[in-house]
Amino acid sequence: MDGHVLMLHTGRSGSTLLGDMLGQHPQVMWDGEVLEKLLHRMSRREGCGIGQLFGRLSVEQAIAEIVRRQRLLAGGRIYGIEIQDYHLDFFGLDVAGLIAALRPLGFTQFVVLDRKDQVRKVVSHIVALDRHTHHIHPGEQIRGGKVQIVPERVYVGHRFRTMAKVLKSYELFLVEARTELAQGNVLELDYETHVENNPHDGYRRICHSIGVEPREPNVNFGKTAPQPLSQIVANFDEMTAYLEARDLIAPHKHATEHAEGGDKPCEGS
Repeated sequence: MDGHVLMLHTGRSGSTLLGDMLGQHPQVMWDGEVLEKLLHRMSRREGCGIGQLFGRLSVEQAIAEIVRRQRLLAGGRIYGIEIQDYHLDFFGLDVAGLIAALRPLGFTQFVVLDRKDQVRKVVSHIVALDRHTHHIHPGEQIRGGKVQIVPERVYVGHRFRTMAKVLKSYELFLVEARTELAQGNVLELDYETHVENNPHDGYRRICHSIGVEPREPNVNFGKTAPQPLSQIVANFDEMTAYLEARDLIAPHKHATEHAEGGDKPCEGS
């Protein structure tokens, strides 16, 4: 085994599915989004919304929580965590600062999990909030109808921003992650290639990267929004026009419109 693992991603990209599969391995303790758990706990304790915690938390609090959970749960196993782009904003961190703080804790393995179609990722998040369902199990019935997207005011990462700013923040985060880790032990995956149709592919790649023998884990999550976006977004034409006017949709246009099979075993579509 080669050290603890940090997975960086922007959400709704199959991270929960991969983490669950890795967590079934006897040599791995996958703890998921540790900072998200901390934010929820602090929100309950202080009686405020998570969005009100921006600017009130410190780097030391973030690292102390990771250290606490690592010591409590790892038990000699590889300890894996996930951090999304917006988590850094709560704690005043950038990717370079995060990695510098984690290396002394034994985090020497890194996974950057991308989603090529970030437009769909944003819509998937809004659908999950609208349906109060972030994850479903394979075969579980998908509830809910179409959602209305307000491009100038989307709620992502516990705050309202424009869709253009959200997409730009994803791009910058992933560029920073790749740049910072360019000379390190990093595995780059993307949802469409390594998770969507065959999550075992992404799972095996991570296992080989962190130095454990892959097993045959269960796939415990299914798609929450498998339809093409035109069948999910009530004002699809309006959203598309907004993105095209800002030169944001061209790389994604085909991907956002294609129909995806609802029986494929993957999470976060």
